[in-house]
Amino acid sequence: MPRCVKCYKDFHPDWCVETVIRGDKVIVCCFCHVEKDILTVTDKDGNLLENVSKDQANVKYRKYLEDLSRQPKIAEILVKAEKK
Repeated sequence: MPRCVKCYKDFHPDWCVETVIRGDKVIVCCFCHVEKDILTVTDKDGNLLENVSKDQANVKYRKYLEDLSRQPKIAEILVKAEKK
Protein backbone atom coordinates (compact mmCIF):
# COMPACT_ATOMS: atom_id res chain seq x y z
CA MET A 1 0.00 0.00 0.00
CA PRO A 2 1.88 3.08 -1.19
CA ARG A 3 1.93 5.99 1.24
CA CYS A 4 3.08 9.43 0.16
CA VAL A 5 6.05 10.68 2.20
CA LYS A 6 4.87 14.29 1.86
CA CYS A 7 1.16 14.14 2.77
CA TYR A 8 1.15 10.71 4.49
CA LYS A 9 -1.98 9.58 2.62
CA ASP A 10 -2.44 6.18 0.97
CA PHE A 11 -2.97 5.99 -2.79
CA HIS A 12 -3.32 3.36 -5.49
CA PRO A 13 0.08 2.68 -7.08
CA ASP A 14 -1.14 4.33 -10.30
CA TRP A 15 -1.33 7.64 -8.39
CA CYS A 16 2.26 7.38 -7.09
CA VAL A 17 5.74 8.03 -8.44
CA GLU A 18 9.11 7.01 -7.10
CA THR A 19 11.45 9.95 -6.68
CA VAL A 20 14.69 10.78 -4.90
CA ILE A 21 14.57 13.08 -1.89
CA ARG A 22 17.81 13.78 -0.04
CA GLY A 23 19.43 10.76 -1.67
CA ASP A 24 16.67 8.29 -0.75
CA LYS A 25 14.20 6.66 -3.17
CA VAL A 26 10.73 7.43 -1.82
CA ILE A 27 7.10 7.24 -2.92
CA VAL A 28 5.29 10.53 -3.55
CA CYS A 29 1.70 10.84 -4.76
CA CYS A 30 1.17 12.54 -8.12
CA PHE A 31 -0.67 15.35 -6.35
CA CYS A 32 2.33 16.26 -4.18
CA HIS A 33 4.71 15.61 -7.08
CA VAL A 34 3.10 18.36 -9.17
CA GLU A 35 1.96 20.35 -6.11
CA LYS A 36 -1.75 20.40 -7.06
CA ASP A 37 -4.86 19.21 -5.24
CA ILE A 38 -6.80 18.31 -8.39
CA LEU A 39 -5.51 16.37 -11.39
CA THR A 40 -7.15 15.92 -14.78
CA VAL A 41 -7.42 12.40 -16.20
CA THR A 42 -7.47 12.13 -19.99
CA ASP A 43 -7.59 9.30 -22.48
CA LYS A 44 -4.98 8.54 -25.17
CA ASP A 45 -6.47 11.18 -27.47
CA GLY A 46 -6.37 13.90 -24.82
CA ASN A 47 -10.11 13.89 -24.16
CA LEU A 48 -11.11 14.81 -20.62
CA LEU A 49 -12.31 11.81 -18.62
CA GLU A 50 -12.53 13.29 -15.11
CA ASN A 51 -11.01 15.63 -12.57
CA VAL A 52 -9.81 13.83 -9.43
CA SER A 53 -9.00 15.51 -6.13
CA LYS A 54 -6.37 14.25 -3.70
CA ASP A 55 -9.05 13.43 -1.12
CA GLN A 56 -11.18 11.58 -3.69
CA ALA A 57 -8.27 9.39 -4.76
CA ASN A 58 -7.34 8.64 -1.14
CA VAL A 59 -10.90 7.81 -0.03
CA LYS A 60 -11.55 5.68 -3.12
CA TYR A 61 -8.39 3.63 -2.52
CA ARG A 62 -9.12 3.14 1.19
CA LYS A 63 -12.68 1.99 0.31
CA TYR A 64 -11.26 -0.39 -2.32
CA LEU A 65 -8.91 -1.93 0.27
CA GLU A 66 -11.76 -2.25 2.77
CA ASP A 67 -14.00 -3.93 0.19
CA LEU A 68 -11.15 -6.21 -0.85
CA SER A 69 -10.54 -7.33 2.73
CA ARG A 70 -14.19 -8.38 3.00
CA GLN A 71 -13.90 -10.85 0.12
CA PRO A 72 -14.03 -14.35 1.66
CA LYS A 73 -10.83 -15.67 0.09
CA ILE A 74 -8.87 -12.49 0.87
CA ALA A 75 -10.21 -12.41 4.43
CA GLU A 76 -9.07 -16.02 4.89
CA ILE A 77 -5.56 -15.14 3.71
CA LEU A 78 -5.43 -12.14 6.04
CA VAL A 79 -6.52 -14.24 9.03
CA LYS A 80 -3.84 -16.85 8.26
CA ALA A 81 -1.20 -14.12 8.00
CA GLU A 82 -2.20 -12.70 11.42
CA LYS A 83 -1.88 -16.12 13.08
CA LYS A 84 1.77 -16.48 11.97
